Amino acid sequence: MRRGLALAAAGAAIALSTAPFLTAPARAAGLTVTTSNFALSPAPDAGHNVATNALFVDGHFHVDGGVQPTFDWITANLSWLGKGPAPQSTGPYTICGKPPSGPQGGPCSGADVDLAHHPLVPAPAYNGPYRVSASGHATDRFSGQDGDGATGNIDFNLVVPPNNVTAVAATVDNKTRNISLSWDRDTSPDLQSYFVWRKGPGDKDFTPALQVLPTSSGARVSAGFDGKTLQGGDYVFEVEARRNGATGDSNSFVASDRSKSQSNKVTVPAPPPGQTVAPTTVPKGGGPPPVVKGTPSGVNRSSGFSGSASATTPTSEAVTPDPGFVHGLPDAGGTTPGEDNSSEGDNSAVAVTPGRHTSNGRGNLVPVAGAAVLVLGAAHMRIFKKRLDEPPTHLTPVS
Repeated sequence: MRRGLALAAAGAAIALSTAPFLTAPARAAGLTVTTSNFALSPAPDAGHNVATNALFVDGHFHVDGGVQPTFDWITANLSWLGKGPAPQSTGPYTICGKPPSGPQGGPCSGADVDLAHHPLVPAPAYNGPYRVSASGHATDRFSGQDGDGATGNIDFNLVVPPNNVTAVAATVDNKTRNISLSWDRDTSPDLQSYFVWRKGPGDKDFTPALQVLPTSSGARVSAGFDGKTLQGGDYVFEVEARRNGATGDSNSFVASDRSKSQSNKVTVPAPPPGQTVAPTTVPKGGGPPPVVKGTPSGVNRSSGFSGSASATTPTSEAVTPDPGFVHGLPDAGGTTPGEDNSSEGDNSAVAVTPGRHTSNGRGNLVPVAGAAVLVLGAAHMRIFKKRLDEPPTHLTPVS
């Protein structure tokens, strides 16, 4: 019996000694992903602003644990921080691998990945507040362990100025003394308005004279001034484009360089004898100028113009008349872009776009046609009555 007990004890010892090899190893807590030196380029300034949408990210990702861990994917993430919904979807931007949502990138290089000045393409199209970060996921195919890691957030405001307005052209109608302006349309998706600055007779510098709301069609934008508000003499104009600024809405703006967008000089004839000129009043206290709606026009075939004071049109296109000829009043300075300034007064900056103001006389056709119908009807009645009065010729007399 003692021998049997000894054999049983020996078998138990052998079983215990081989147990670790027969059971599966316990799963570890997971891989550890760390990040370092995450940065946005160009770096935001002291006001957290970035003046270009050509953005890049740098930084380093590292994973520890397992037997041979490697990254499955790493992405840069850009999110909108402004009020309301994001103006467009941005990212994720794949650094390497294939994220759950996003395009396939190049291969990830094992346990260490450098972001290596990775571009954020497509670039965000709208100005405003954004947040950028990067995140990654790694696994170890030997142990089945995985892990996730992310960088900190970098908040910044995109304040990309619009392109300088091009091909600014001015013409004057010597008969009406109206000035017509046109320029190439800006296609920024968050464009607020154009500001027209004017320097006229006796002015020492340019002053804001007109605020033109953008158009959604046409290659050119047209606006202008009523000759009744203009003194005789030389005029030059500058046009600047304004789009949303750091807040991503109309509470802020960033403008183009208007000094790079100057028109040719035009000369307005002196007003006729007895005509009183009521010049456009520039709002005091730095208020905005009167607001008008821009008029779209077709392709500009000749963007060049000379600096002469001639009244010839620098472009070969015809300017479409604006149905709202008179807009913008002394009290229009308090309006905001998008409001319809429909009242009129003595001092008016107007969206005047002289063109073919011919009349086809359709208003006179209705009374003329009516009179013709009446005359023709009267003639038919007289003929009918005459025939009724004539005695019949085909009846047999009664004896």
